[in-house]
Amino acid sequence: MKISILGWEYENIRRMGNLKIDLEDSDGKVYENTLIMMPNGTGKTTTLRLIGAALTGKADKWKEHDVRSFKPSYKKDSKGKFCLKVSFDGEIYYYVMNFDYELGEVRYETSRIGRSGGIESGHMLPHSLKDVFTTEFVDRFVFDGEQAQKTLNSGSGEAERAIVYLYQLDKMDKLCDEIDKLVEKKQESANSQVTERSVKLHKSRAENRRKHYESLLKKYENAKGELEIKKSKKKSLEERYQNIISQDEQMREEQGILNERKRKIKLQIGETTEKIISGLRKPYNLQVEMDMRLQGLWQNMQTLRLPRNVAKEFFQELIDNKLCICGRCIGDQERKVILKNAEEYLAQEEFAVLNEIKSALKEYEVDCDLKQHRQNLQLLIDEEQKVNNGLDHLASTMAKRGHQEILHIKNLIEELESDIRHLETECQKLSTKDYISNFGLTDDNNINKAYEAWQDEKKWYEKINGTYKFTQKAEKLERYVQKVKKKALQKLKKYIIQETNVKVQEIIRNDNVHIKDINGHLVFEDRDNLSEGQNLAVAYAYIGTLFEHSQNEFPFVVDSPAAPLDLNMRREIAKIMPGLFHQMIVFVTSGEKEGFAETYFEREKVKYYTIDGNKDEAVNLHEGKKYFAEFQGRTV
Repeated sequence: MKISILGWEYENIRRMGNLKIDLEDSDGKVYENTLIMMPNGTGKTTTLRLIGAALTGKADKWKEHDVRSFKPSYKKDSKGKFCLKVSFDGEIYYYVMNFDYELGEVRYETSRIGRSGGIESGHMLPHSLKDVFTTEFVDRFVFDGEQAQKTLNSGSGEAERAIVYLYQLDKMDKLCDEIDKLVEKKQESANSQVTERSVKLHKSRAENRRKHYESLLKKYENAKGELEIKKSKKKSLEERYQNIISQDEQMREEQGILNERKRKIKLQIGETTEKIISGLRKPYNLQVEMDMRLQGLWQNMQTLRLPRNVAKEFFQELIDNKLCICGRCIGDQERKVILKNAEEYLAQEEFAVLNEIKSALKEYEVDCDLKQHRQNLQLLIDEEQKVNNGLDHLASTMAKRGHQEILHIKNLIEELESDIRHLETECQKLSTKDYISNFGLTDDNNINKAYEAWQDEKKWYEKINGTYKFTQKAEKLERYVQKVKKKALQKLKKYIIQETNVKVQEIIRNDNVHIKDINGHLVFEDRDNLSEGQNLAVAYAYIGTLFEHSQNEFPFVVDSPAAPLDLNMRREIAKIMPGLFHQMIVFVTSGEKEGFAETYFEREKVKYYTIDGNKDEAVNLHEGKKYFAEFQGRTV
């Protein structure tokens, strides 16, 4: 479906008295590129918010003070109106937002050309878009500078969410939600037929287990996010530290030698620690008495010839025969005696277990090197301390030579290292599945154990109310749906990265900026950060690629796209952006003329509007390139 914005009208909205923006040419076709000049304070942000609200129909949920904030300050009016004209594959819709400033509410009306009935109360959308035009979805094409930054922010996950929403992969999550509702309905139905107190008890326990599991997940994500931030800070501080050290060649060489020694010592400490932990897991390495008793058990089993060769099952099979192996007849009395004496012999399973014990006793050896490993560990720790002292001495020397900042940086690095170790331990404890190597793990401090505890309690609940099999099938379907979503997302990421990199190379020609992955945010090759201008350039290229291959064609509405860019990049952005979107509406300030807006002067069929006015007065609307171009050089 092709979606175009054909224009909008304001009536008593902040500084807009009665203004109409028309984006259609004389032939009724929408302009592919529209530039709207609005100085700061004249309503750019207001207009973007109104366009988004007109498309989503969510303004009726705004709070009273939010609605009243649109009231004009220069005159008294109790009513206001905003009307957006939109084309959905040629079918025209008018979305009217009626503002009642006294009541503090917004009321929607919709008019559809070609439909009977005129204006309808409420917000109407084409059927195929009813579940699409969410606030999260519309925010991807009614775009501000913050949204561009979110695309690259490591903590936002915006780059991945944009794929999910624009390609409607979130519908798979909604499908899973519907499956969950069916399960819940089934469980409620079963509960209505069972009155036992145990049903409510197990349901409550399962719900508490679920909440606890989710709280541990949140705790892990918070710790993981904090860990990334601290690692990034530490890396930045280490670079500053290194820059100071590198000013003295001798110091730099000494530091390199010490860091290499420290690296090797850490490896040796890790290997030695692992040997000690492995030895400590075997009690006979710690107690001589334990070793002696195990050896005694082995000797006794040898002396008694345990396990015996004849198993209990032999005698149980024997009584089914008429004759004994000795040739005598087996009667009822003989069978009773054989069964009674069979109890003195081992069963096959017990026989196998004793054989394993016997083999283990025969093969185990005390680790005589454990004591030596502990001594080696202490020597390595002492050696590491000497290296750290050497590094401290380097910092002190540089401080005496006038670089006082280095001591402060070093202290900050040490504090971060301590925090990082703590967070890494916490994350590892929360997420590990290695229950043997990690002592003290319970469902209170480990995500996987908490999940197991939740599933166990959930299984009991489902069994007791008769929904277990139904739930198992539902969960299997959910896993399949999520697997499809995951594979689709992986393939989309791969393709989008490839296409975006082509566009980025066309825009940023003086630097090698290359996206290597999408992990919530965009991950770049050989760098952590970009300049502000590069950030915007990459964001536009990325969003353009997403729009280019979406099943629907959307307009792109953007606020001040070129403000942070240098002149060369402005020109490159201005050249490539029109090719990314079938319709582009750009709000600019006078500062974006040079390099960006002026590039459009060379294009045909570009619509120009200028909105200006004095403070605390209604703004004025001017149409045409001439006023727009002249206004660029004026002082407002």
